[in-house]
Amino acid sequence: MQGRAYQRVGLIVEWLNEALEQHPHGCAGMHPMNDLELIDALIRREVGKTDDASNDPADRGGLTHFGITKAGYSDFLGRPATDADINALTRARARAFYQWLLDSTIGDLAPHPPLRGLLLDIIANHGKQNATRIIQRAVGVTVDGVFGKLTRAALAKAASEDPSRLFRDIVADRLEFTGRIITKNLRDDDHDGIPDNTEFAWGWLNRQAEFVRMDV
Repeated sequence: MQGRAYQRVGLIVEWLNEALEQHPHGCAGMHPMNDLELIDALIRREVGKTDDASNDPADRGGLTHFGITKAGYSDFLGRPATDADINALTRARARAFYQWLLDSTIGDLAPHPPLRGLLLDIIANHGKQNATRIIQRAVGVTVDGVFGKLTRAALAKAASEDPSRLFRDIVADRLEFTGRIITKNLRDDDHDGIPDNTEFAWGWLNRQAEFVRMDV
């Protein structure tokens, strides 16, 4: 069963990489233009039409609401977040969190809307450290997971010179990162016989396909 799952994931990754080669400037379609639209698009990808919290035993983030984990919300609150804090989240509060996340990480380094939305999605989906590694590979600096001065300067430079090219490079590096964690991390925290990352692979890659198709 695991072998077939890995094969399907490999085919999906291969298709997405081919799509990047065939559509180097993206596919036709509208993209959000301001932070609120970017944030609402992110929330849609996280929860769809439901506003309910989730606590999937296969999700190492634990209890989440609008894609927000207790760890991430603790940073926002400046104190340890509780289950009650997460369960009480509203869309308005989630928007405030994601605006803070965007401002406190990317700031004005990447004003280009599609690129800005991609970076926000990566940080929200993979966490700051993994997101930084993806960015570092794309901008050609040492990959250490630290979003320091050199990484910030390289990101700002690449984003100002050719944001569309940087967008494509980050999409590709994210796909490679996703392939690695699916095939190399075989933990099965919910004990159902299928590695947790394999269970989430379809959703992750569907999410990334949205950026492959985006007009940049």
